[in-house]
Amino acid sequence: MSNPYRVLRDRTEGGRDLMGRIAPALPSSSAAQLVQIGNGGHMPTATNAIFLGYPAFLDGAETEGGSPAYHVDGTRTVPVLVIGSRVPVAGDFLVARAVGGRWVAESGGTPPGLPCWPCQIPRKTLTVSWTNSQLGNSSAPLVYRPPGLWSTGCVNQIIMALDCLGGIIQFAVTFFVSGSCPGGQSQSCQSPGYEPFGLTLADSTCSPFHLHYQIVGAECPLLSGSGYTDFFVDQ
Repeated sequence: MSNPYRVLRDRTEGGRDLMGRIAPALPSSSAAQLVQIGNGGHMPTATNAIFLGYPAFLDGAETEGGSPAYHVDGTRTVPVLVIGSRVPVAGDFLVARAVGGRWVAESGGTPPGLPCWPCQIPRKTLTVSWTNSQLGNSSAPLVYRPPGLWSTGCVNQIIMALDCLGGIIQFAVTFFVSGSCPGGQSQSCQSPGYEPFGLTLADSTCSPFHLHYQIVGAECPLLSGSGYTDFFVDQ
């Protein structure tokens, strides 16, 4: 009569041998994380280089057609080797995987623009420039924040923002009338809008993306009284 414990032990050892032969053929999993590309002042102009990334995670309801909420930890940086055909821009989100002790992400193709009127808005950081007879002409990055908001920081006590509400491009300039930007009392002039809080879309082109806004007449006395006359948004 065979010993049942010995049979069980032999079967267990046989199972271990089988798993030992199968395991090397199984693909090994790789750690991955979502990162938002940033610009630390030395951003590469080509792929196959190290880019600065910020750890990010997603939130929001998991429903069909729902939009995710992006949360970015701007206090930590992740060096990411970006490969592929497309050079990422600040604000892009990429999936980085652990490969050979480094974080590696692939960037390819051109992300589709955000459908809006009169043009699709490129899903990347844009540039807003302006003319000012008192403070001088200048420009600032209009940073892309998914899923569909572009905004600057505080510049000359104003913040500029671009989005797509109701299928129409909205451009707003928020002016801080008292206190310091961004915590003081503010008023906004925008397009589409009406005086005394309006701006006029003077002209636009879709390829390349270009918007030209003007302060016409008494549309926005707060801005015109500070020397502003034109705003330009370009990719």
